Amino acid sequence: MSVTVWIWVLVGLVPVVVVVAVLVTRHSHRSRSGSHPRHMPPPSGPPQPPPAGQPFPAGRPFPGGQPPTGQPPAAPDPVSMAAAAPAMPLEHPMQSYDGLRDCRVSFDDRALRWSLRASSRMIRFTMGTGEIRLSQITGIRIVDIQKGAQPQLNPNIQVPPGPAVAVATPQGEACFAVENPQLFAAQLDARLRALGLPAWIR
Repeated sequence: MSVTVWIWVLVGLVPVVVVVAVLVTRHSHRSRSGSHPRHMPPPSGPPQPPPAGQPFPAGRPFPGGQPPTGQPPAAPDPVSMAAAAPAMPLEHPMQSYDGLRDCRVSFDDRALRWSLRASSRMIRFTMGTGEIRLSQITGIRIVDIQKGAQPQLNPNIQVPPGPAVAVATPQGEACFAVENPQLFAAQLDARLRALGLPAWIR
């Protein structure tokens, strides 16, 4: 084969070699550049809180401990409050006395007082009042007033039948048909004990 023929063969092979080299170079570049993303391992360390406004996934602990419960603080015990603040007036509503619908009894650090009033939108007037000095109280007990045997709190005003608190004095007992007899008796007893007065619930 002559030299001229070999030259033409080599000239024909040059484009083929160039094309192959270009293809190999592109493939190698794609492999290095990561055209197919690889799986990334999960991040290590403690879980991070989600963005603001996003709830925490179920089962994930709240960062920094337990979340706040959102419950309001417990209200003070009414019986302990009666002893802790002896001068604070405490008032209790009472049942209707002979049709008088605005009946109340209260006490502070000096006396127990009550008022029996008739109230309406147009008129309000008092039918009976009274006062017992705390130093005169000798006992407290819860009683059950029977119908037909009702004592009087004021002249001609009978105590309604049902549970009531009887407050004893040297002159006798006064009965108060308060809406919550147990609480009234416990508060009055705690107040008297806080003031150092010799009364007790019987």
